[in-house]
Amino acid sequence: MKNKGLIKCKNIEENLTRLASIVESSGDAIISKTLDGVITSWNLGAENIYGYSAGEAIGRHITMLAPPDRQDEVPGILKKLNQGDRVEHFETVRIRKDGRHIQVSLTISPILDASRKIVGASTIARDITERKEAEAEIERMNQKLAAWAAELESANQELEAFNYTVSHDLYTPLTAINGYIQVIRDACGNRLDQQCRGYVEEIYNGTLRMTTLIDSLLKFSRLTRVELHKEMIDLTAMANRVADELKISAPERKAAFRIAEGITGKGDPALLLVVVQNLLNNAWKYTARRDESIIEFGMTTAEGGAAYFTRDNGIGFNSEHAEKLFLPFKRLPGSEEFSGEGIGLATVERIIKRHGGKVWAVGEPGKGAIFYFTLSE
Repeated sequence: MKNKGLIKCKNIEENLTRLASIVESSGDAIISKTLDGVITSWNLGAENIYGYSAGEAIGRHITMLAPPDRQDEVPGILKKLNQGDRVEHFETVRIRKDGRHIQVSLTISPILDASRKIVGASTIARDITERKEAEAEIERMNQKLAAWAAELESANQELEAFNYTVSHDLYTPLTAINGYIQVIRDACGNRLDQQCRGYVEEIYNGTLRMTTLIDSLLKFSRLTRVELHKEMIDLTAMANRVADELKISAPERKAAFRIAEGITGKGDPALLLVVVQNLLNNAWKYTARRDESIIEFGMTTAEGGAAYFTRDNGIGFNSEHAEKLFLPFKRLPGSEEFSGEGIGLATVERIIKRHGGKVWAVGEPGKGAIFYFTLSE
C-alpha cells in the first residue's frame, strides 16, 4: 500500500510538472491572481506580451495592465469571478511596460480549491493587435471601395442621363433635315441632274442611319433605368417564338433551329427576351451565307454552374477579339458586309450584368461561334 501511495504521489508530481511546463511555454499570457486582483503567477507568454518579467509583475495589482480609460473594467470582471462566473473572449486594450497599447482577447476563469471554494482567478490573454489592425485596414478599404463605387455609380448615372438627353435632343434637328430632304427629293427631284439626285439620296439614307443609331443608343441607355422584375421563365418557349419569327422573315432560307427542351431561368421576362432575340438574331445574321443555317439554343455547365448558350455555323470570329464583341458600336473585321449598328451584343452584356451574370463568346473564323451567358440565382 505504501508503494502504491508513493507511485500515486509521483504521478501527481509528474502531471503537475507537465502542466507547469505547458503553462510556462504557452505563447499566450497565462496569469493567476487573487480575488482582489493581486497577481500571483506570471508565465513566459505574459512576459513576452506585456514586457514585464515575473519578478516585476507578481505581487502587483492587475490594474497595472489597464490603460487609464479601461480601469473600470477590472472591478466588474473581479465581481463576476467572485460570483463564480467565467468571462470568455473579452476583447479589450491593455498597456505594455513600454507604454504601447495592445489589443487582447481575455478568457478569465475562477480557481477553485478542493472544497470547490473560489480562491482566485486565472487569465489567459492572447495578443490580437495584428488581427485587429488587419480588420481595421480591411474596414477602411471597404469604406473606400464603397465610396468609389458610389462615385462610379453617380458618374454612370450622370453619363447615362447625358447620353439620353443628347440622343433625344438630336432627334429634333435630324427629323427636320430628313423632312426637308424628302421635300427636295419628292418635289424638286425632276429638276435635279442625276449627280445631285444621288447626293440627295445619300443625305436621306444618312439621316435614316443616324436615326437608327440614335434609337439604338436611347434603348441602350434605358437599360440601366428599367426596374428588374424577376420570375421563372420558359426560355425554351421564348427561343422557339424568336426562331419562328426569324423563319417567317426570310422563308426562302434553309435553316435548322435546334432548341433544347425544358430550359428555364430566373430573370426579367422583357429583358431576357431582348437577350434571346439579340443572340438568335446575331446567329441568324452571320449564317446567312451558308447553304443551310444551323442555330442551337441550349444549356450546359460552365463557370461553376448553369450556362445558357447559342451556337451557329456562321462566319465565326477570331477569339483574340472576343472581348471587343460586346463594345457598343464595335464591328469586327469581316462583319462589314452584314447589316447592324453594333449595339446588340453590348445590349446583351448590359442586361446580363444587371442580372448578376456573365456573358462571353468563343469562335473560330469560318467555323461558327458560341455565345454563353449565366444568370444569378
